[in-house]
Amino acid sequence: MDYELILRAILITAYFITGVSSLLIRSKLSGSLVAKRFSAIAFASIIGIASVAFELLRRDIGLLGAWRIPTLVERMISMLSVPIPLIIVALALASLAHAYARFAR
Repeated sequence: MDYELILRAILITAYFITGVSSLLIRSKLSGSLVAKRFSAIAFASIIGIASVAFELLRRDIGLLGAWRIPTLVERMISMLSVPIPLIIVALALASLAHAYARFAR
């Protein structure tokens, strides 16, 4: 059993749940100050899903095995799969915390 395939499937599932829940919350908060933060979280989840799915298709399943991509592009895709979405989500959550802290006073 290939553990990378399982881990990538779990990561795609986590990104999907995060993206869907962010879009649902954003739809309920439409027009508020924090709605765009949830849009950023959903956008980061979409980036994560796309890049992890590309790696899954290319490396684990082998559907894109004949397609040779440059090393730089391969490294950028691996950066888009975890670190970049996490940074975007962290910034959005920090912005949400700051917005709610202003209203709590």
